[in-house]
Amino acid sequence: MNIGEKIYNLRREKKLSQGDLADLLQVSRQSVSKWENNTATPDLQKIIKLSEVFEVSLDDLVKGETAETEKVTEYIVKHERMPGRKIAGIILICLAFLISVLAFIPVGLIYASPLIVCAIICFICKSNVLLKCIWVVYIAVSLFLSFSTGISLWNIRAVFVWRDTMLSTQKTATVISFVVMLVMIGITVLVLSKNSCNNIALLKRNTILFWSFWGVSKILSFVNSKVMNAFIEKKLAENTGHIDDVVHFFNVPGALLNLAALVLFTAALTYTVKLIKNRKQ
Repeated sequence: MNIGEKIYNLRREKKLSQGDLADLLQVSRQSVSKWENNTATPDLQKIIKLSEVFEVSLDDLVKGETAETEKVTEYIVKHERMPGRKIAGIILICLAFLISVLAFIPVGLIYASPLIVCAIICFICKSNVLLKCIWVVYIAVSLFLSFSTGISLWNIRAVFVWRDTMLSTQKTATVISFVVMLVMIGITVLVLSKNSCNNIALLKRNTILFWSFWGVSKILSFVNSKVMNAFIEKKLAENTGHIDDVVHFFNVPGALLNLAALVLFTAALTYTVKLIKNRKQ
């Protein structure tokens, strides 16, 4: 049974005239007549509307019309179904809005900013969405701990250098955070290094570039630390002002530089692994 006969039979079952059906579909009666006589074929939008009017599935309506079925299926996949990542993005936007309202704007926006960034990633990116969102949350937690408690997620050396002055909770948090950082780096390198790249020259250039940027970020972080220590010594010698003000002032660029160094190190290590794999092939 062709689609014209299907339309005719379903229209009769619904006790609709050609004019009634034409009015429902917002077309002329002649168009309906042509469909039923198979002298014309309804477009995809009209086929979808016909299925709604007749209360049948698209497969039942166009059964036997293989080419048309494929077009309808393709249309539905492209326009009807929403990818899971976009659904997750909508959920994250709703959660961010709820947090913003409950925590009072604009303070709530600061707390909700990681969710907003993750939502943007869900809408824009098509690959490794979960990994990118995890990195956003990780960076947000790192900045929060660094600014609020002074705990540095990447400075495990502090546990041994200041072991007599650090609280046990600070030591535990620093060690756990360091382990989490290593796991993050390992997973990221493992996932991203699987992406094949046959351009050896490009891999070499990116590897050198990211290692260079990482070196620069570490130098800047070292300079920031030295300048902070010099200001602290000056404050102690002059016995003026609060040392905490100096520490907090330099803590902001220090934390940002350390995070930049971490991201650049991960990228450089990823490109290094990809370069080694390509050379072995």
